[in-house]
Amino acid sequence: MCCSQPSGDQNSRLLCHPVLCVDTTAFEQFLALRDSKSSFGCLNAPLLRDVCGDPSKARLAQNLGKLLFILNPKAETISIQADNKTFVPYAVMLGYINAKGISANFVNIKKVAADHSLSYEYSKSSADITVESGDVSLSGKANGNSGLLTAVNNTPIEIALPGDGVESIKKIVEQVYSYL
Repeated sequence: MCCSQPSGDQNSRLLCHPVLCVDTTAFEQFLALRDSKSSFGCLNAPLLRDVCGDPSKARLAQNLGKLLFILNPKAETISIQADNKTFVPYAVMLGYINAKGISANFVNIKKVAADHSLSYEYSKSSADITVESGDVSLSGKANGNSGLLTAVNNTPIEIALPGDGVESIKKIVEQVYSYL
């Protein structure tokens, strides 16, 4: 059982539980971040706060990154056009990196992407997200939980993107190849 007062912070309280030991100050910071009230004291807080604030756009960006990897697995720089620079570029790179089979998340994506020589160029645009690398260009818009692929190489289309997973993304690749 954990029941000692943490050193240094007199305002911090400690919850005692036979299995769980949680500093309530950290827990309160987590709740404030989750509820978009405050990001004080949290690592990558603006990134995480914005992802939590618009999960459907984060999921769309990740799926576009996964699809981009399938169509162009040797990208070093991804051009990203979106309305949010805080998290969309990192969500795209997270999808791309995860599709490579490399474990990453929103907390460590900046370092993991740099370690694997993946970078991005950002330009502000409308609510749609466009990702480009090499001769592949993909556009999409948030549509509920999954998102909608709206253009491939500037050719308008409408293909529902699955919620998550590389295998489910691979299923739509045959439809996309007809537009390349």
